[in-house]
Amino acid sequence: TADQKAKVYAIYLDKDKAISAAKQKDTDPNVFADERKVIRSQRDIAIKAVLTPEQQTKWENEKSKNKRRAGAGAAP
Repeated sequence: TADQKAKVYAIYLDKDKAISAAKQKDTDPNVFADERKVIRSQRDIAIKAVLTPEQQTKWENEKSKNKRRAGAGAAP
């Protein structure tokens, strides 16, 4: 729905702002990577709260596809 789209968009904006802030704050790449994982996990929880169970399943499937595609382009 339009309401869901607006909420998910806001969640992604918040995630982007949080990652930018963490990147500026942390000079240690390992600390930044850990913070980024936490931020993404919080994003996933927030998005799941907005979606219906059917939409959650579809979203998880799309996320998995994207992860596999990203991994396929990685160096061996």
